[in-house]
Amino acid sequence: MTTSDVTASERLAALERRITELEDERAIRYLINEYGYLSDFGSADEFTEIFTPDGALDIAMGASYGDHAATERWEGTAELHDFLADPEGRWDKSWYGNVMHMQGNNLTIEISAEDAIASGYVFTIISRDRSLQIIGASVNRWHLRKAEGKWLIRERKLRPIAHDQFAAMVLGEGRTRADDRG
Repeated sequence: MTTSDVTASERLAALERRITELEDERAIRYLINEYGYLSDFGSADEFTEIFTPDGALDIAMGASYGDHAATERWEGTAELHDFLADPEGRWDKSWYGNVMHMQGNNLTIEISAEDAIASGYVFTIISRDRSLQIIGASVNRWHLRKAEGKWLIRERKLRPIAHDQFAAMVLGEGRTRADDRG
């Protein structure tokens, strides 16, 4: 089929699909950045609003995300709210305004209708004692859902560098580091 065989309405429909895809990618990038901003500044109510009602965090963290990182999961609006707001919770309140999630610019996004998967690196930096420290170098895998025209987080899964799931999180399920393949 040549360009002249494609009707104006077909070209317009293809253009509309492409614009929608670009708008969705932009909205997803904005959502992931918004997650970092809301985490960094402790707005638990706004934080839960960017998740689906059954949304979840599945995070390996602790011991600066190294070999002793423990995996924890928070699921549903109440648990996600408590993740940031609970005074006895996991998120250290002294971090608010002193921590920065630096979402990687190497973000990949795969959109399939109303669902999407985005993967990318993240560094977490904290200001302590007038110096900056990296407290995490990880990969995120975001499962996202579009509801009523708005992209929301269904699940954020984070694994630190060197975690046994790190390669699969970056490369896709079933993939491993080259040195693990023999």
